[in-house]
Amino acid sequence: MEELATLGSAVIEMLSLTMEVFTNNSDDLIQRINKKEEEISSLYKLYTKSHIKRLKNDKCDPRGGVAFISMVKDLERCADHANGIANYFLDMESYA
Repeated sequence: MEELATLGSAVIEMLSLTMEVFTNNSDDLIQRINKKEEEISSLYKLYTKSHIKRLKNDKCDPRGGVAFISMVKDLERCADHANGIANYFLDMESYA
């Protein structure tokens, strides 16, 4: 649960930064968004490995494990989409 809360908070921060791009599309903001996306991807990999260890050590139920893996993957995908939106918006602004 702690891992999901940490990842969820990071994704919410990422979404907030992405929304900010629509009013303030600075290069600094885009760099922060890209860095946050990298952090979320790293957390996803770390949490997936940690979960596999828990499964191997019988510290969690495999049925719950499927839900956990699905949730962390979906959160990571949300961050990927937010990153794509922010970078697309920046690209569109450069053509305007």
